[in-house]
Amino acid sequence: VAKDVVSKAPDLLFIEYSINDYYDSASYDRAQMQFETIVRAVKTAYPNCDIVTVLVSDYGTINSARQNKLHLQAQAHDDICKAYNIPSIYVGGALAEALGEDWVKQSNYGNDNVWKQYVKDIVHPLDAGYEIYFNVIKEFLNNELNYGEYDGTIKTNPMPEIQNKNKCLLDGN
Repeated sequence: VAKDVVSKAPDLLFIEYSINDYYDSASYDRAQMQFETIVRAVKTAYPNCDIVTVLVSDYGTINSARQNKLHLQAQAHDDICKAYNIPSIYVGGALAEALGEDWVKQSNYGNDNVWKQYVKDIVHPLDAGYEIYFNVIKEFLNNELNYGEYDGTIKTNPMPEIQNKNKCLLDGN
């Protein structure tokens, strides 16, 4: 985090990490701890940096997304977002909606031509998939800027106590 994010001094940071936790088979508690470590590192270094979390789905979790349910690791991240007053955008749900009502995940990814219109493998979008993600993020930003409570002043939320069950971060604190 320090080298790749904090050293860049961001004003606005979009984070998508839950799918990585999903692929690592992180437990709910581990996913919370890992994500909270990232959030606290950024907020400690740059308290005025706004963070937006982006939650995606992959081929294995898209049917849950169709029911607007987050996979375990995304739910862990979303729960940390709520505690830190960080918005989360569920772009995986928008992708599921784009697949259409009649789409049902094929048992063999290689035969799924509908999925392959939006995603080049099991998770990484093609241009059509990125367009879906972009439109959801654009709508979120438009709503926040035009209809949100922003009045031009910087608001820094106080850092809450550590939220994860283990009450620790990956840096040992």
